[in-house]
Amino acid sequence: MPDGMIVVSDMGLARMETRDTVTLTDTMSQLGTYPYMAPEQINGDFRNADVRTDVYQLGRTLYELITKEVPTHVDLSIVPRGIRLIIERATKRLPDERYQQVRDLIVAVEQYNGGRPPDG
Repeated sequence: MPDGMIVVSDMGLARMETRDTVTLTDTMSQLGTYPYMAPEQINGDFRNADVRTDVYQLGRTLYELITKEVPTHVDLSIVPRGIRLIIERATKRLPDERYQQVRDLIVAVEQYNGGRPPDG
């Protein structure tokens, strides 16, 4: 793994019950870790869960990477302005107001890292 690369690996699909046992999440149960779940997941509106749900979750993960805090009570005032705008858009309540593709979120982060403001 290259130096400086961050890897996120918890997908919330399994849980450790004992040292020797791992149980997979029931296929009919709600998947996700609450602080990262998009509103449509929390509300059980799985018909509207799509790539924009992933964008929401990545926005919450980005918040944690920046603040080193689990996003249970999000305080965006502690996040630098440029990245705050990215997180705000990624985590909009309505999916239509978020980045529509993960690639759009990646481009915004790359623009920020390159010293340019993210596109509206």
